[in-house]
Amino acid sequence: MQTVALGFIGGHTGALWQKAAAESGLQHDMILTDRETRVSYCIVDENLGSVVESVETGPDLDPSHREELLERVARYLPEASLLILSGSLPPGLSVDTYAALIRMSRAYGVHTLIDAHSQPLREALTQTPWLVKLNLDEFQHWLGRPAVTLEERAAASLEMTAQHTEALVLSMAGEGVLLTVGEEQWHLLPPAIDVHLPHGAGINVIGSGDALVGAMAATYRGGATLLEAVQVGLAAAHVNLGSYGVPEVDATAVHEAAGQVIARRL
Repeated sequence: MQTVALGFIGGHTGALWQKAAAESGLQHDMILTDRETRVSYCIVDENLGSVVESVETGPDLDPSHREELLERVARYLPEASLLILSGSLPPGLSVDTYAALIRMSRAYGVHTLIDAHSQPLREALTQTPWLVKLNLDEFQHWLGRPAVTLEERAAASLEMTAQHTEALVLSMAGEGVLLTVGEEQWHLLPPAIDVHLPHGAGINVIGSGDALVGAMAATYRGGATLLEAVQVGLAAAHVNLGSYGVPEVDATAVHEAAGQVIARRL
């Protein structure tokens, strides 16, 4: 199964990203710009597990970049099986950019998985993406009210799938994942495996959502059911807690952990 990263890149940071992508074997077809790619970093206390994350605003782009992105994605859609739309949109791209990509993907019969928030998410939901992945903060922001109990979250998830998407994966940190597919729901509990950073007793939560999405998408496109794919995704998120970044997550450890994920049908 071939995966291609698409997006914008530029400057010294962009060159470093391309070097790292080549070293890890990540295929990409990025749009080169004269704008510097943003820098993000986090500081993790190896023993306490507390995290400080710094995420710069992306480079200012213009409408021509949006059209170039749509054209670049369109090149791959005829042979694609899944389009993942993840992260915030750079300044200058209109908030309906993800919505436009979902609409275009549907014309090619390609499923879309979106992991976004705020207005770009709301615009995207008007186009009924196949699957939405949210964390609790993002979900409650969309909902406009707190959802504290599992029952409240389950009811609100059914509300979202009835109106906006076929499936919702709600990540609830240590409480696991709530999967809603139409009117069916499962509560998946993380594996009871102790994880910690290599040089301390703490954990690193940064990147766990990305690990979940990547492992889930790859597993699903490999022929697994969505429930099985989410089990692997949750296992990847859990294993990520004991690493310094998603590229370091060990696939063997993920599949071993997936066997200990408990899925309870609601």
